[in-house]
Amino acid sequence: MVICVFFFWGFLSFAGCDVDKSFVNSSWPLPVFQPSHRTHRVRRFSTKERSNFNEEEKEIILKRHNDLRKSQGSSNMIRLEWSAEVERSALHVAEMCSFKHSSDSVRSNKAGYRILGENIHVRSTAVLKDVGAFVHEFNKEEVNWDYEGMKCKQGKCGHYTQVVWPTTEVLGCAAKWCDTLIGVSTFTKGSLYVCHYGPNGNINLSKSKIYKKGPACSACPKGFPHCNDQMCSKVACPPDEKSLATRRSYSITLVLCLLLCSYLHR
Repeated sequence: MVICVFFFWGFLSFAGCDVDKSFVNSSWPLPVFQPSHRTHRVRRFSTKERSNFNEEEKEIILKRHNDLRKSQGSSNMIRLEWSAEVERSALHVAEMCSFKHSSDSVRSNKAGYRILGENIHVRSTAVLKDVGAFVHEFNKEEVNWDYEGMKCKQGKCGHYTQVVWPTTEVLGCAAKWCDTLIGVSTFTKGSLYVCHYGPNGNINLSKSKIYKKGPACSACPKGFPHCNDQMCSKVACPPDEKSLATRRSYSITLVLCLLLCSYLHR
């Protein structure tokens, strides 16, 4: 019985979730985002097999977005969450097999937002050895953006600026293998990746800085009172993969222990 009590106490101890808020007063700006497969989970994905991402793949894509967002040294950056409705909107556009941004009307009044933002990427191959690789194509535009000058120094910047738009709250992504791909001159078949964001970003880019710089979570917008992973959040601490795994382990142990105790006290 003592063993059972011990495991029950352990389960309760891990049922909660603590947030390290020491970073709120940490120095900034943070280092420029440097994607590395060594620090991220990698999972193979093929657009010929399916268009929707599974839960693990969604988590990887979401993390790649949030990693860039929290690296900006922003005081008002919102932590993105995945939206199934926004994902459906992205899939609808991906199924068009057209490598050009969809019209505003296609992305209007979705998931409670007036309009959704959009990032697109195309590849000639079906397989990604790392499902999050296409997000890096958005993120690498960071070097082109002049934060102080509020302009794009060279090349493209719009994918990056949408990813780090501070008031964007949710995203959803999908992919599609296209036997006939419109809008690409170098190949006729390929994979189209689409991410939608709510609410949309890239508004008046030349009139104000994208986000506020400062200690993490020191200027969170109304409705986002918590600091979660160095970003503003509606919830204090959503369970991460490690805490979920720990809780599952303790749940199984607790059940087995209770069954053993019940057997021994017959």
